[in-house]
Amino acid sequence: MAADARNINLGALLAGAGTAWFDGLTVELDGVPYQDSTAFDFDFESPSPRGFFTGGDGYQVQLDSQVFHSGKQSLRMKRVAAAADDPKSVDPKPAASVWQEVVRHLETSREAYRKKGAAARDIEWAIQNARVVLQCMRMRANEVTRDRSMAENVKWILDRSPGAKIVLWAHNGHVGAGGSPGYQPMGAALRKMFGDQMVVFGFAFNQGSFQAIRQGGGLQDFTVPPASAGSLDATLAATGIPLFVLDLRQAPKSGPVAAWLSEPHGTRSIGAVYSEDSPSGYMADMVAPQSFDALLFVEKTTAARKNPAGPGHG
Repeated sequence: MAADARNINLGALLAGAGTAWFDGLTVELDGVPYQDSTAFDFDFESPSPRGFFTGGDGYQVQLDSQVFHSGKQSLRMKRVAAAADDPKSVDPKPAASVWQEVVRHLETSREAYRKKGAAARDIEWAIQNARVVLQCMRMRANEVTRDRSMAENVKWILDRSPGAKIVLWAHNGHVGAGGSPGYQPMGAALRKMFGDQMVVFGFAFNQGSFQAIRQGGGLQDFTVPPASAGSLDATLAATGIPLFVLDLRQAPKSGPVAAWLSEPHGTRSIGAVYSEDSPSGYMADMVAPQSFDALLFVEKTTAARKNPAGPGHG
C-alpha cells in the first residue's frame, strides 16, 4: 500500500467493509520500507491508533485487545451507523431544493415587505439568515463547501458597508489563499474576489503550549517541543527573534532565499483537535508565499487562560 508519511486513511482501504482487523501493516514509499515509528504504529501496540484515521463518516477506528494474532492487540475498523441510516434523518438534497425556493421567495418579496413597513436592513438580514440555512443544507448534501460559503458571507458583509475595512480571524487552513487540488479554502475564494485589496496573515510557532480537544476527550492544554529541523517553523526559529512578522511580499524574487520559499516545507497545522500520539499528523507541507502575504511567528506560546470571573459570578 502507499502512504503520504502523514496519516493513513483506512476508510479508503476498507470502503464497504463491515468490520476488519489489522494485526500489522507494512508500508513502502517508492519501493523503500517506511519505518518511522514516531509517525505510525504499524504493529498497533501503542495506547492509541497512532497515525491512522478514517476519512469521511460511517467508520470507527479503535484498538482491540480481544482479537489479535500476535502481540497484545490489533487495529479494528468498524462501520457505524451513518446519519442516513437513521429513520428520522432528512435527506439534505431535497431539503436544500425546497429551502432554495424559500430564499428565492424572500429575495423577490423585498418590495412587498417594504410596503408593509419592514426596514430595508431587516429585510436583507432576514434573507441572509435564510441563505446561511441553505448553505448548511447544501454543505451537508456535498453541493458546496463550507469555505466557499464563508467567503460568500464575508463578501455580503463588505457589500453592505462600502469603503469599510474588515479584520477576519480564522485558522491558517481557512484564510490561506493557496489551496490545493480538490480544495479551495476561504482565503483563495476571497483572493479571487478582492485581489491585493486584502492581506493574508499566517501564524507559525516553534514550541510551547496551546488548548485543543483531545481525541475522544475534552478541552485541555498540550505542550509541544521545538519544531523538527528543516521545517518552516524551525527555520523561522533559527533567527533567534522571539516574535516577528515576515512580509513575504517583500521576499527576494531570485537567489537561495527565493528558491527555499518556493518549495513546500512542513509547518504545524493544529485546529480544534490534537493528539500527542501522532504529532506528525498535525504537520502540513506548505509553500508559504502561495498561501500568505505575511507570517506572524511566535517562538514560544502559552495556552489560553480563562478570564477571571466577574462580580457575582462564581
